[in-house]
Amino acid sequence: MTVVDLARRAGIGIDSISVKEETEIRGSHGIIFQADTCMSRAMGTAFAFGLAIVAYVRGEEAARRLGQETLYD
Repeated sequence: MTVVDLARRAGIGIDSISVKEETEIRGSHGIIFQADTCMSRAMGTAFAFGLAIVAYVRGEEAARRLGQETLYD
């Protein structure tokens, strides 16, 4: 939580992600925190970002093949 707090105070865009399907998280001391999203929803964004990096480094065709292999194989 400290990292998220410091980043947001510095004006850095950061999302908190719950590893569970719920975005409401109860810490070990009973403090409830509301995450921005959950892992299953964030993975689509991370996958798209990864493909964008592959496209930049290896070209669009390589990214297209990787996406098709991952999603359809």
